[in-house]
Amino acid sequence: MKTPKLLLASLMLTSTLSAAPVKLSPAFPGVWESANRAVIKTAPNAVTVSGGYVVTKEQFSDAEFTFQAKALTVSGTDVPVQIWGGIRVKDWENRYVVGVRGGAEPELSFARYAADGRSKFLGWVPLDPAPKIGEILTVRLAASGNRFHVYLNDEKLPRINIEDQDALWTEGGVALGGGWLPVEFSPPTVSVLNGAKLAEFNAVGDKTLPLPGTEF
Repeated sequence: MKTPKLLLASLMLTSTLSAAPVKLSPAFPGVWESANRAVIKTAPNAVTVSGGYVVTKEQFSDAEFTFQAKALTVSGTDVPVQIWGGIRVKDWENRYVVGVRGGAEPELSFARYAADGRSKFLGWVPLDPAPKIGEILTVRLAASGNRFHVYLNDEKLPRINIEDQDALWTEGGVALGGGWLPVEFSPPTVSVLNGAKLAEFNAVGDKTLPLPGTEF
């Protein structure tokens, strides 16, 4: 069994390559770059990413980032779902990362990757039922100050609600991908958290979606 912390450590040992410009469909607004050894396949309303990620050149601070994704079949294997994304991305070694994993230990996780041994695992929750290959999932990340919310699909409360009390930076790009397996992403949305959206974020407080069997 590979624990989330061990998974984080193994990913951080990966060699780093600098970002390079990449041209996506016009459905993906803004300027994008690829990182690490990303393999990218574009379509009019989708991009498939493996071996790295694509990230916006535009930087965001307090923002909400939503994307839809589905893990694709890898010929000759039965590997489980692995979907990754990022917010406040500075570079490959410095970014906040969300992961959706299937298989025998399905989970939703959130972590801060940081250089010089400053990475930090921020939380995880089990998923039941487990995500399946080809299933479209919606992930929504919201960040205000040092607090982060991680939502799945159309749920009204976050699965993960955490404050990074020793945050090292407060802005960065948003990213699609970050793992080695191919994942197809639809055009994402990014919006600044202010006004009514910020009020909605703050109203959540420290609440999270109750795990099955823990409702009172």
